[in-house]
Amino acid sequence: MNAFRAIRQSARDWWYHRELRAQGQHEEATKREHRSCRDSVKTLRTALKSGGFLSIGRGGVTLYVDANTRVEGYCADSGDALAARLMGIPWVDTTTVPDEDAFGLVNLPMAKPGLEKREGFCGLDGIGAAMAQGFGLAGVLAAKQTVDPPGADKYGPMDYCPPAVYARMAAKMGATVGNWNGEI
Repeated sequence: MNAFRAIRQSARDWWYHRELRAQGQHEEATKREHRSCRDSVKTLRTALKSGGFLSIGRGGVTLYVDANTRVEGYCADSGDALAARLMGIPWVDTTTVPDEDAFGLVNLPMAKPGLEKREGFCGLDGIGAAMAQGFGLAGVLAAKQTVDPPGADKYGPMDYCPPAVYARMAAKMGATVGNWNGEI
């Protein structure tokens, strides 16, 4: 199956499009399906260009399109999730992590597409750090900087990290990964 066929099948299977067809409104259903397909292809192309990735977990599927955009769903076998994998978008499947180790996934840093280097401390960028200092947390930030200086290859649970770092850490816990092209 190719990516576009998966997207098109997903659009056809959507409940509202099926309902339109059942009511005899085939033209309207087709029009809406085509619009849905165009939107899906546009989103997936953006994810490919911006270093996005697909995260498959126990709670559903999240396509991280870019640093500020994500699309969430419930089914790992949906047409868009399948199309993302077929188009070569990197993916991480944490459903393969054993149940007794699954809680450890919460302690992984948060992946942020487009992130090439370490940003901030404890997930805080420059503005967040300034706000933390305003709230009297300067000592905590200084201690964090001393223990974990910029550029260190250590990421805590509240840090942002490049998606490949997240994939490498998840794979060590038993996650299945794909389409990383030697990045991890």
